[in-house]
Amino acid sequence: MKYLTESLKKVEQDLAYFVSPENKDGFIKEFASWVYGEWSKNDFYETDIVDLGYDCSSYPEKTNQSLSDKCSTYADFINANTGFSECTHVSGQGMRCQEYEEKLLEIFGEATAKKIDELVELYKLEVPEKYKKFAENISELIFLEVVDHHEDLELYEVCDDILLKYNQLGVASSPYTCPICGWDEDNDLAIYCDESIFKDYTLEDFKKLAEID
Repeated sequence: MKYLTESLKKVEQDLAYFVSPENKDGFIKEFASWVYGEWSKNDFYETDIVDLGYDCSSYPEKTNQSLSDKCSTYADFINANTGFSECTHVSGQGMRCQEYEEKLLEIFGEATAKKIDELVELYKLEVPEKYKKFAENISELIFLEVVDHHEDLELYEVCDDILLKYNQLGVASSPYTCPICGWDEDNDLAIYCDESIFKDYTLEDFKKLAEID
């Protein structure tokens, strides 16, 4: 159990390096290519809000404009709607528009899951015998939260850290997202969180970042 715990700590460190925006060979390459592809080719959709009193929903409304024409910065792009709507399953909020940030988080989750599998293979990690009836592989051991925190506290903690940071909604995705955290009423502009390091990047910046000729 000690070897697995120490090895998963190395996995966590390797994942941190993989998703770091400073690592030009890590997740940022896939991120930049995805952003450029979506932003440069897709149509722009307005968000139509329908408030019936008992239900407030939003729907995408097609325009004759492109994302590249309407969105001057990454902040504009990542918070734009994709043209798809989905059920919220929340009372009083029937339908909502899907935003590009949601697609980004899916890509982040897929990339980190793939990286975990690569690192598990690299370090030759196996599920402990006592947990094999609950998890077939290390990813399941982590993401299904099967480690007993009473019996294996240190292993539980490292698995929990990886789960918290590197799942689809993991906090390690924060440098790549661009959530609106307030509104400047005087200038009628969104205020973005400080961690949003790409918020002012342009489409041309992402072309360079993705090394597209």
